[in-house]
Amino acid sequence: MLNVSSITVQGKAISVPTSSNLAAIDTGTTLIAAPTFVIAGIWAQVPGSMALKGNYTGLYAFPCNTSITVSMSFGGTDWGISPVDMNVGTVTSDMCAGAIFDAGALNDGGFSDMWIVGDTFLKNVYSVFRAEPPAVGFAQLASGLSSSSGTFDPNPVQPGSLPAPTTSGGSSETASAKNIAGSLTLLVTVFTCFILLL
Repeated sequence: MLNVSSITVQGKAISVPTSSNLAAIDTGTTLIAAPTFVIAGIWAQVPGSMALKGNYTGLYAFPCNTSITVSMSFGGTDWGISPVDMNVGTVTSDMCAGAIFDAGALNDGGFSDMWIVGDTFLKNVYSVFRAEPPAVGFAQLASGLSSSSGTFDPNPVQPGSLPAPTTSGGSSETASAKNIAGSLTLLVTVFTCFILLL
């Protein structure tokens, strides 16, 4: 469990009340559940977005041609989410479902005041979990790795910027060699983070 310091959507900071900032970091959850008190403010920053009803209650849709930029802050550090990961898929021919939904839609509203942060976020960071004492740590993905596909991105994300959709470039041998180098960098980063957690 961590506290969400803040969330920024389309460049605008959304207020997260301390009564609704507790987040379960959950590898078993695909999307991100946000507190009922915050969800409308999140989607209000995306022009043309709307709450869905019926079987999709709790989800929001937005125009598919919109690139959604989101970052979440834990402990004062901002972590960007790729716009690719914010798009769950089409609902109609021109509307797509978003990856942040109303936690109140879970279990008859029993989770309406907390966050459940799943794979939509976790694909964009490397995470380390420790049982005793309990701790969760995040590290930036190795330079050159795409958050969504794990493939080499010739335009790697710079610290403090949001990931861009992955583009292919170069031969597969070159990309493969760079992936291996990126993976080694990632292992060193993870080992360093683990030592720091101890």
